[in-house]
Amino acid sequence: MDKDEAPYHHTAYVKFFNELPLPVYEEINFTVISMGKERGLTKTKDLDVDSTVKEANITYPTDAKNLKTQMLMILDCLQYFKKSECNDGVDFALNFNTSKALSDFKKYFSESDQDKKMAILLALTKRIKILTENALAAFARIKLTKVKWYILRKIAKIQRYAKVYIQQVEHYCRTGHACKNKILSFHHENVASVQKGKEHKKYEFGEVWQIGRLDGNFCFGMFNNNDLRYNDSTAMEDVLANLVVHTNTHPDTVTADRAYWSDTNINAVESLGISEQGIHPRGKKQWRITNPDLRVKFINRRAGIEPIIAHLKQPGPGKSNMKTDKGTRIEGAKSFIAFNLRKVLASF
Repeated sequence: MDKDEAPYHHTAYVKFFNELPLPVYEEINFTVISMGKERGLTKTKDLDVDSTVKEANITYPTDAKNLKTQMLMILDCLQYFKKSECNDGVDFALNFNTSKALSDFKKYFSESDQDKKMAILLALTKRIKILTENALAAFARIKLTKVKWYILRKIAKIQRYAKVYIQQVEHYCRTGHACKNKILSFHHENVASVQKGKEHKKYEFGEVWQIGRLDGNFCFGMFNNNDLRYNDSTAMEDVLANLVVHTNTHPDTVTADRAYWSDTNINAVESLGISEQGIHPRGKKQWRITNPDLRVKFINRRAGIEPIIAHLKQPGPGKSNMKTDKGTRIEGAKSFIAFNLRKVLASF
């Protein structure tokens, strides 16, 4: 077969595209934005900024659910070694009444009295703590050679999270309050509890992405490795720097909602010489623009980013289908490429 007639291998393409480093997706997205600029679809002179939550692929992370998950992960690994005739400490660790524990979990979820629920949870925590300690001791003695990859992955998670999570649940049982930096998932690290003030969704579990919309509805997004909540009041400098680095230009106007009103963000905008800044003031603070008509125009323009975020959430920044942190972020990054690419292709 001639090389030019080689069949398109979709699986190989998808695998290659999903294994690219995250900065590459950002470069691809800004390349698409540059294509839009060349075709006169955007001038990158108007910037609207807002944020959204990229939700991780997890259910509502209650202590009982996660504790049950931890227990089942440990028992799966122990049963695997039992079947592999590796009994060095496994038999002792397997002396655990699984059916009784599952029955108690069922009681916990059906119990309406809060004090009784806490008593059941505390009793389960003590028993799973003993199971965890025995299992970790057994894993330390077992030679982990020729072990299935999925078992090794579970063991790594158990060794990393199990003891810490038991301590966190014990803290909740004692105080009735969750401790700081609580583990919310055993397969995702980049998960924080975010409150956006939505009536239909009080808590969202994932990480905050900052989204910039340019004129012509071209968009780019970014997250912060060190701050999963990526506070709006300090994010403007990063958003502007990202745009300047990739396009070698800065916008003439900037708009954002009240959450972005801070000295840090205003200074970041002013440092680039952007005089028309439509960051909505908080409380009794005064607008930085005095023209009332321009003020209304900026308010309406900023509100226009909300439906754009809704469109972006369909392929990407909605709730993720991916089981890893990298996959979740790649899913979000690809949505911006797809959104902008459709606009460019529609112009041909």
